[in-house]
Amino acid sequence: MSLLNLLKESQLDILRNGIDKKDSELIKLLKSRIDIAIEIAKFKKENGITVVQPNRWDEVLDNLKKYCSRVGLDYDLVIPVWDAIHKLSIKTQQQITH
Repeated sequence: MSLLNLLKESQLDILRNGIDKKDSELIKLLKSRIDIAIEIAKFKKENGITVVQPNRWDEVLDNLKKYCSRVGLDYDLVIPVWDAIHKLSIKTQQQITH
């Protein structure tokens, strides 16, 4: 392998390590979000509130659209990720409230 190819590979490894670090941060944030969802579920259970609150989901989506616009992300590409996170939150809350 040439020196140029080694340098390119090294640079790619550095960039990939940056992605790996961000993935780790995302997982930690997701765990933190789940912990909050657990507290919300406990509150809902104690107060007879249903897990799914459609108005709140609409609010989350409105905020998401604003956040995406501010940072230059395509909302249509981000929404499937948020939908998966929302489903995880619902599942987590249902495990506690039932």
